[in-house]
Amino acid sequence: MDMSRYKKIFMEESREHLSKLSQLSLDLERNPNDMEVVNAIFREAHSVKGMSASMGFESISELTHKVEDLMDVIRKGKVSISHDIIDLLLKSIDVLELQLSAVDKDEDPSAHLGDIIEKLLAAAQDAPVPGEPPEEKQEPPPETTPKQELKEEPKEERKEEPQKPAAEPQDDARVYKVVLRVDPDGSKPHVKALLGVKKLSELGRVMGMVPGLQELKQGKWGGIIAGVLTVNLLTGVDENDIARALADMPDIIGHEILRTSAKPSGDAAEKKISEQTETTKPPPVDTKKDKTPDAPKDSKEAEDQPEESAEGQVKIGEMLPSGEVAADLPRSVRIGTDVLESFINLVGELLITKSRIQVSTSELGITPLDEAVNRLESLIRELHTKVITVRMMPLESILARLPRLIRDIAREKKKEIDFTVTGGDIELDRAILEELTNPLMHILRNAVDHGIELPEMREAKGKPRQGKVSLNAYREKDLVFIEVFDDGGGMDPKRIKESAVSRGIIGREQAELLSDEELLLLTFMPNLSTAQEVTDISGRGVGMDVVKTTVESLGGSINLEAKKDLGTRIVMTLPLTVAIIQSLLVKVGEETYVLPLSKTVRSAEVPRDAVKRSQNQRVVLINEEMVQLMSLGGLLGLPGNGDERSVIPLVVVEVRGRNIGLEVDEILGSEEVFIKSLGEPLERIPGFSGVTILGDGQPVLILDVVNLI
Repeated sequence: MDMSRYKKIFMEESREHLSKLSQLSLDLERNPNDMEVVNAIFREAHSVKGMSASMGFESISELTHKVEDLMDVIRKGKVSISHDIIDLLLKSIDVLELQLSAVDKDEDPSAHLGDIIEKLLAAAQDAPVPGEPPEEKQEPPPETTPKQELKEEPKEERKEEPQKPAAEPQDDARVYKVVLRVDPDGSKPHVKALLGVKKLSELGRVMGMVPGLQELKQGKWGGIIAGVLTVNLLTGVDENDIARALADMPDIIGHEILRTSAKPSGDAAEKKISEQTETTKPPPVDTKKDKTPDAPKDSKEAEDQPEESAEGQVKIGEMLPSGEVAADLPRSVRIGTDVLESFINLVGELLITKSRIQVSTSELGITPLDEAVNRLESLIRELHTKVITVRMMPLESILARLPRLIRDIAREKKKEIDFTVTGGDIELDRAILEELTNPLMHILRNAVDHGIELPEMREAKGKPRQGKVSLNAYREKDLVFIEVFDDGGGMDPKRIKESAVSRGIIGREQAELLSDEELLLLTFMPNLSTAQEVTDISGRGVGMDVVKTTVESLGGSINLEAKKDLGTRIVMTLPLTVAIIQSLLVKVGEETYVLPLSKTVRSAEVPRDAVKRSQNQRVVLINEEMVQLMSLGGLLGLPGNGDERSVIPLVVVEVRGRNIGLEVDEILGSEEVFIKSLGEPLERIPGFSGVTILGDGQPVLILDVVNLI
C-alpha cells in the first residue's frame, strides 16, 4: 500500500505527540513520584512508535520503543527519576523532532540517531534487580487518544514461534466471538475499531463482523450502540493470545472473548459462519433500536464492495488508511494555512467590492437596491467574523515550547526558576502568533539569563533561592495584553544611561535630561546592552529593538517597567487580527490616509487660540491632559495649504505610552478596511504599514503612526 499520501497526517499527529511528551517530561521532573505521568509518557511514545512503524520509519519506531523500555523500568521501580533521566528524555524528543524534519524533507531520519539509543539502553539497564526473573512489559491503563496506529510493531521481548498464515488456520482452529469497544466520542472511532479488526486478522481469518465492514467504513454503527464492534474470528490461537494482542492497542478500551465453536468444515462452513455473523450481537443495552442486517451478498451493493473475497475472508488491510472514514468529517477537519490565507484574502476583496457597489448605488435612490446592498454588507461582515474565528488560535499553541526553553537555560546557568503561564486560552490571529514566537523567546531568555540571579545571590539579597518568571495573557475588548514578569535584579537606569552614552546612542547632555522611565525605553534602541558579560543566550537590551519592531509591525505596542533588585515587567499590547481592521479616514491636503483605530484614542476639534507653546512644542489641553500637537502633513512632508481656520481637527493617537495630537485638514469618518501589503521596495519606507482600496476605487496608504512620529 502506498503510504506517502498519509505522510502529512503522520507528521501533524507525531508532532502533537512530541509536544505532549515534552510537557509531560517537565511535569515528571516536578513530580517524580507521579506514575500517571510515567504511564502517559509511555502511551505517547507508544503511539508514535506504532504510527512510525506503519509508515515504514523504523529508526523513529526504534527510538520510541527504547523510550517505552525506559518508562517501563521506571514504573517498576528499577530506575529512579533524576535530572539526568529527564535530560535524556528531552534529548530523545529533540532527536525525534530532527527525525521528523528529515522525513518532511524526504531525508533519512536514521542519520540523526547518534548515540541516543545506547544512552537509553544504558539508562534502562542501570539498576536491574539481582535474581529477579524478567517481567513481561505491560501496557499502561488504556487511554483513548485522537491518534491511531496503522499497524503494530512486534515487541522485541517476545520470542514466540511464528504463527501460521492468517488465511490458513490450523486444523484445531475455533471460532471466537470477539467484542471490541472504542470511545465513540473520541477522534475517528471507526478507524480505531477497524484497527482492532486488522489486529485480529493477523491472528486468523475474520469470518464476519457486526456492523459490516463497508457500513463501519462509512461511519455507521448499524443501529447498535456506537463504539461496540463484534467480530467472528477463526483462529488456531487461544483466548490469552487474542487478549495479549488487543492489550497492545491503547485505542481499544475494552474487549470480551467468547469461544463459540470448533472450526466448521465442509459445505456447512459458510452457513455456520453466516448464522453466527447474523446472530452475533454486542452485550445487551437498553435500546429499542433494531439491528440493521448486513446487505445481502447477491445485491448490487455487495458486488461493488471490495472488502470480502470469494472465500469470505475480510481484506482488512486494504480498507484501513487513516482519514478515510467520512463519518468524522463533520466533527473536525484539518485546513491548510494556505487555504485560510486565501479565505481572508477573498473576504477582503469582497469587502472592497461591497464598498464600491455601495458608493456607485448610493446616488441612484433605488430602495430595493439599497436594501440588497445593506444585506450584502451584513452577510460579508458575518462571513468575515467566521473566517477570522477559523484563523484564531490559542496562545498556548506557541507557548508549549517555552517551559522547555526556561528549563534548559536554567540548568545551563545553574539557576532555580519557577515558570508559570496563565491565559494560554486567549486567542489571536494565526498570522500574529507566527510572528510572536521569537519576541517571546527573546524576552524570556533575557529574563532567565540576565534577570534572575544565582541562588546564592538571591539568598544574600533576602530573596528565595528560586526565582519566579511568569507569562500572563488577558484580553480587553479587541486588544490582547501579554505580560512577562521576573523577580530578578531588574534594571538600573544609571547603567542604561552610561551604556547608551558610551556606545554613542545619545549624547551626554541629552541623557541627563531623560527621566528614569525614558531611560528604560533606551533598551529598545539597537546595539544597547547592560549585560556585564556577553553570553550565547541573550543580553539585556540586545535584540530588544527587533522585539519592538516586530510587535509594532503587528499593530501593537510594547512597554517596559523595571526597578533595581525588584524585577522587570514587559507588556505587549496586540490587536486580535491584522488582516481586516477598523480604521479612521483623514484628509491632509488632497490626500486621504488611514489611521488604525487600535492606535486612536479620540478625535476632537479644538479652537486655534487654545494651542499653546511649551519648550518649543505646540501643546493643547484635552480632557485635562496636556497633549503635544503635531501636523500630520508636516510629518509626511506635504506642503501646507496656508489655511488658518479657527478650529483645528485633530486625532489623538497613542505612541510609546504617551498621547500625541495629529493635526489634519478633515476627519472623513470610520471604515472597515482590508490591508494589502505594499511589497518591495515600498514596504521599507517607514511610517506606512500597508495600502487599501476605498469604495470609489481610490488606493490609500495606511499609516504606521509609531514609526512615523
